[in-house]
Amino acid sequence: MKSLLLALVGLVIGTWGSLCGIGGGIFAVPVFHYALRMPLPQAIANSLVLVAVMTTGGTLVELLRADCAIAWDVLGALVATSWLGTHVGMWIGRRLSVRALKRVFAVLIALVSLEMFLTEPLRASPQALEWSAGLLVLVLMLGFAAGILAPLFGLGGGLIAVPGLLYGLPELGYVGARATSTAMSTFNAWQSLILQRKQGHLRLGEALPPALGAFVGSYVGVWLAHRPEIAVPAQRLIALTLLLISVRFFLDRK
Repeated sequence: MKSLLLALVGLVIGTWGSLCGIGGGIFAVPVFHYALRMPLPQAIANSLVLVAVMTTGGTLVELLRADCAIAWDVLGALVATSWLGTHVGMWIGRRLSVRALKRVFAVLIALVSLEMFLTEPLRASPQALEWSAGLLVLVLMLGFAAGILAPLFGLGGGLIAVPGLLYGLPELGYVGARATSTAMSTFNAWQSLILQRKQGHLRLGEALPPALGAFVGSYVGVWLAHRPEIAVPAQRLIALTLLLISVRFFLDRK
C-alpha cells in the first residue's frame, strides 16, 4: 500500500513537472524528507532518482513525436555549461550551508512568478531562432545556474531554465521552452545522481515506486503540453509552481 501511494504521488509529480518543464525534485524532496523521514541529504539524493527517470521519460516521449519541440542548438549550449555548474554545486554543497542561498533564491523566483502572472502568456509554438553573442551568453549562463542548483536542491534545473527560456528566447514558445528544459534536466539529473551516489545517500527501495509513477506521469504531461488549448493555462501553472516553490524555500529551516 505504501509503494502504491508513493507511485501515485510520483504520477502527479511527473505529470505536473513534465507539463511545466520542471524536473519535479522540488516536490519530491519534501515527500522523502517529511513523509518518509529521510535526512535531507538522502532526500535530495533520492529525489534525483525520480527526476532522472521522469525527465528521461518525458524526453523520450518528446523525441518520438512528429512535432518534437526540442531546440537542439539551445540544448547543446545549456548542457555545455550545466556540466560545469553541477560540479560547482557539489563543491558548494560540501562546504557551505544552503539555507541563506535558499532564501535568496526564494525571493528571486517569487519575483519571476509575479512577472509571469502579470504579463500575457507567450505563444505556444516555436519559431526560428536567430542567434547573437548576447543570446549565446544568456543561454550559457542559464545552463551554468541550472547545473549548480541540481545537486544542491535535488532538482533538474528547470526552475531556472523554463522562465529563462520563456523570456530570454520567446521564439521557442511555451512548447519549445519546456521540451528543451526537460531534455537539459535529464542530463543534469543523471549527472547529479551519479555524483550523489558516491556520497552513499541513495535508498533505491523507497525511491523507485515514486520514480516509476513519475515515468508514467511524464507521458501524460508531454501529451497535455502539445494540446493548443493547454498552452495558456500551463504557463499560469508554471507561475503558480514557482510561487509555491518560493514559499517552500523561504520557510525551509535547513
